[in-house]
Amino acid sequence: MTEKRSYSTLSFLKDLWYFLRHYKFRFILFTVLLSIAFLLGLAIPILIAKIINILTAYNAEQKITISFYLFAILVVGIGANILRLCSKFYLGEVRDHVQREAKVNLFERLMLAELSWHDKENTGNKMEKITAGVNALGTFIDLYANRIIPFIVEGIGIIAVFAFFNIKYAILVVTFIISYLYAEYKFDQALAKKTLLIQMEKERASGMAYELSSNV
Repeated sequence: MTEKRSYSTLSFLKDLWYFLRHYKFRFILFTVLLSIAFLLGLAIPILIAKIINILTAYNAEQKITISFYLFAILVVGIGANILRLCSKFYLGEVRDHVQREAKVNLFERLMLAELSWHDKENTGNKMEKITAGVNALGTFIDLYANRIIPFIVEGIGIIAVFAFFNIKYAILVVTFIISYLYAEYKFDQALAKKTLLIQMEKERASGMAYELSSNV
């Protein structure tokens, strides 16, 4: 089995930023808008808490105040959802553009590769490598929009809420989050090594299958 060149997370992010070169403004804009959408979502529990506080000491004069908070929840909820869905849609368009440019760029580099490399790699392996690289870019952008942004925004929101009550609670939350992320990073490193071996075998098997189907 041949060794694969080390390809770090930093290298992947640099490549992603390169392929985003024509779409950086849109990527940053919709990242900000999506973050705002998740922040607005955090406002809803606060508004509900306000209503509960009012109800515990309810009097007839506060009926208008409750109606205002209910209306605010409706407006914020609808606005946050529209902003979230639109931002994800346009980030999805950015993803499609990035994947298309990456595929074109990889094919161009493939044509410029040395003949000695072409002799060592069959067509199926080459196609599998290109497909895997393009899919990785798309998967990361989807993960970024659906998991990473909400994790960061909601994490900051939770820390801010705890800090509002007591800074010690916020420090405990930050310590827990850092410990959790460190432990997950270590486990992911071990998993990544196994995944790399599986991916190399998959490339070999898929490449051979592609080669055979092309020769039929």
